[in-house]
Amino acid sequence: MKDEIRTLRPQYKIMRMILNQCDRLNRSKVLSTVFVGMILQTLAYFFSIAALGYTYRNGGSMYIGLIGNLMLIFISITVSGILGYGVNVTCARMVEKSYVTLGYLFSGFREKSGRVLRMSAFRALLTFILAIVVCVIVVFLIMPQFSSLNSDDIDNLPGVGLIVVLEAVYLVIVALVAIPFIFVNLVMYRRPDCGVFRSISISARLVFRQFFHFIGFMFYGCGKDLICFVGLAIANAILRISAGESLGFISMILSCLQIVAEFRVLIRMNLALPIYFYSMTGVLQVHGSDYAPPSESKDDGLVGDGVSVSITDAPADSADSNLENQGQDESSL
Repeated sequence: MKDEIRTLRPQYKIMRMILNQCDRLNRSKVLSTVFVGMILQTLAYFFSIAALGYTYRNGGSMYIGLIGNLMLIFISITVSGILGYGVNVTCARMVEKSYVTLGYLFSGFREKSGRVLRMSAFRALLTFILAIVVCVIVVFLIMPQFSSLNSDDIDNLPGVGLIVVLEAVYLVIVALVAIPFIFVNLVMYRRPDCGVFRSISISARLVFRQFFHFIGFMFYGCGKDLICFVGLAIANAILRISAGESLGFISMILSCLQIVAEFRVLIRMNLALPIYFYSMTGVLQVHGSDYAPPSESKDDGLVGDGVSVSITDAPADSADSNLENQGQDESSL
C-alpha cells in the first residue's frame, strides 16, 4: 500500500536529483530540440498570419479571408501539437537514456496510426470552439459598443485595443485547454495501443488528481533558473519604463540574459515533465545503491545520496491501475 502511494505522489527531492542528472547529461540536446521546435512552430503561425495580410492587401473579401485564415491557424495549431509530441518523446527518451537524435522531434509525423495527428487536430478544434465562444461574449456583451456595428463598419474598428483583448482571451483559453493534455503525449508514447480519447482521459485524470503536486514540482525543479528569469523580466520591464532609451544598452544586455534564462527554464521543464510522469505511473523506480537491475530494465545508475533509479517497460499501462489503487488506499484511510 505504501509503495503504491509513494509511486503516485513521488518525492520532490528524488525527482530533482534525477532532473539534475538528466539536465547535466542532455542539456545541449534538449536545447537544440526545443530551439528547433520553437522555430518551426513560429514559422507555422507566421505563414497563417501572412496569408491574412496578403488577402487584405489585395482587396479580398473579409469573410473569405477570415475563413481561410482560420483554416490556416487550425493547421498551424495542429502542426504545433505534432511538434510538441516530438519534443515530449525526445525528452522522455533522454530520461530513459535511450538512443535519441534531433529526428525524434518529427516522430509525430511518422506515427503510422495517425493518433498524434487526430489528437492535435482535436485539441486545435477544441481551442477554436472555446476561443470563438469567449471572443463573441467579450465583443458583444462586455463591449456593448461594438454590438451596434454592421458588417460594413467592422473594418473601421479601433483594431489595436480589440486585438489586445482578444489575444489575452485566446491565451487564457489555450492555457485552460492545455491542462488536461499535459500528459497525453507521454501516454500515447508509452501505450501505442491506446486511442486518442482514452489517452486524453488518462492524462486528464492523472493531471487533476496530482495537479498542485505537479505544479509544485515544476516550480521546485526549475528553482533558481525560474527565479532568475522572472527577476530579469521584471528588471528589464522597469528599466524600459523608467529609463526609456537612455539605458538602451543595459536593457539589451538584460534582454539577452533573459533569453538565456528562459531557455534554461524550458530545458528543465521539458525534462521535468517525463520525470514526473514516469515517477507517478511507476515506470521510473527508485532503489538503494546496492540494487541489481533485471535484464528488462534500464539502469540509470546512482543519482546521489546512495539512490539509484531504473526505467522498466512493464508498468507502461499502470496509469489506470495506479489510480484505482490510490482510490482504494484513500477509501481505506
